[in-house]
Amino acid sequence: MGRQFGYRVNSNSSVNLRSYSVFPAAIASVQGEIYPLADSQNGLLRDFGFIAFYAQSLFLRSAVDGGTINTTATSYLGGLREACSGAKATFSWACH
Repeated sequence: MGRQFGYRVNSNSSVNLRSYSVFPAAIASVQGEIYPLADSQNGLLRDFGFIAFYAQSLFLRSAVDGGTINTTATSYLGGLREACSGAKATFSWACH
């Protein structure tokens, strides 16, 4: 499974978008959670935490006019998480 993006552009448009496809690419990622008040006696505060995620593609190259250039795809996320004590549910609010 890979990615493929195709575009339809009006022939009168000055936009020059090219189709794009890639076979599955290698991606390195790291993610973490931290609960700074985990020792708190207050259940609401104890289960409050921060989440973060970062990923970047590896070894991608794009062909342009007969040459190649290095290409990267990067994704990141940061947010807040509240775990529900005694329940198998977690609520997260994040910005991507």
